[in-house]
Amino acid sequence: LTVCLFHAMYGGDCLPIEFDQLRRGPASHAGGYDTAAYGIDQYDALDNHTYKVAAEVFWDNVARFGVDRKRCRQTMCPRSAEAFDEP
Repeated sequence: LTVCLFHAMYGGDCLPIEFDQLRRGPASHAGGYDTAAYGIDQYDALDNHTYKVAAEVFWDNVARFGVDRKRCRQTMCPRSAEAFDEP
């Protein structure tokens, strides 16, 4: 919904390339990573707070601009409708 929300907020057409995964590396996986292995586990609390605030702003804007999968698929980003199929 992020790309669709951006266009709802600022205008312009969604382009299919905006939904391509351009930075997938050989080490990417769905399981996340162990921050302790990098010596950064002490930052998790701060990261979690920052994430909570950002998520709140994101979902407030989703509601404010009326963004949902159906609107994105049909109205905001019809050329990239498949990006909004249910996972």
